[in-house]
Amino acid sequence: FLAAGALRGEGAIILDKDGNRFCNELGTRDYVTGEMWKSGNGPFRLILNSACSSGIDWHCKHYVGRGVMKHVAHGKDLAREIGVSVSKLQSTFDEYNRVAKGNNDPNGRKFFNGIPWTVDDNFHVAVVTPVVHYTMGGLHINPDGACIDKSGKPIPGLFAAGEVTGGVHGKNRLGGSALLECVVFGRLSGQSAYNYVYSGSSSSGNNAVTITIELPSGVKTTIAIGGNGAVTGSASPAPAVAAPAASAPAAAPAAETKSASKEYTLEDVAKHNTEDDCWVAVNGQVLDVTSFLSDHPGGKMALLTFAGKDASEEFNMLHEKDVIDKYAPETVIGTLKGLASKL
Repeated sequence: FLAAGALRGEGAIILDKDGNRFCNELGTRDYVTGEMWKSGNGPFRLILNSACSSGIDWHCKHYVGRGVMKHVAHGKDLAREIGVSVSKLQSTFDEYNRVAKGNNDPNGRKFFNGIPWTVDDNFHVAVVTPVVHYTMGGLHINPDGACIDKSGKPIPGLFAAGEVTGGVHGKNRLGGSALLECVVFGRLSGQSAYNYVYSGSSSSGNNAVTITIELPSGVKTTIAIGGNGAVTGSASPAPAVAAPAASAPAAAPAAETKSASKEYTLEDVAKHNTEDDCWVAVNGQVLDVTSFLSDHPGGKMALLTFAGKDASEEFNMLHEKDVIDKYAPETVIGTLKGLASKL
């Protein structure tokens, strides 16, 4: 799960397995990753005290809900989580407070938030590790989004945008530049593709774009697109398939009756906590999301994390209230007993 850089920006510190700082936590991702590799003393933990957490409360709740971050009530719990003594942890905090006050951090950090740090506080903590989440290289494109060949010439009819391309970010990826490569170059390459189709080149010449698509019916359609919107095409028939012999309909197996007006307790919901049988409670409604797992835009793990549980808080952080009625009304099988639906 990709941790937002804002966590470090709000003042988080990163400690190794011995409870020591080893880098400037505000450095770029590639720098922090490099310092982790050089240290070799993981696992590494990103930690926010209560003051730092308050500035990014929504993210912390979201990560706790996803099971990738923990909230601990006191420094002794944090020390136990890391595997060091409380006195060692306080010593690390004392040293951090000292360099923050004198602005002389040996790791080069210049900005400090949440000072002072003390074990007499509550914390959010998460294990962090280097991970490849973006590749800087990719297809060479020109300012129009056209792909460039080895000789430096545009490849006729081939345009690209997004992470498949290279050279947009320079040395280090910036989050805002992702909008540049996706949105800006998406529009540019789309316009360029449109211009190419209506450019006037022959549909049968070297600049034609040929596309073959196999439809669900089995029919293969081939089209060649060239200038002036010229299109030539052909289609091959679908392979013949013998019709199955008619048979008497099988009796439907007995199943648990589910009605949107039925009431369930949280104990009832808790019994359905697997990928093959997954219920969640949301704002007083009970949802059977088993068949929806593969369709969930956020991935099935986002739902399975709350299998058999009440997911209201996490749901409300991320969704509009009408999203279930709009996109998955069939998942609603009832309401929580004694709790009216809030949707």
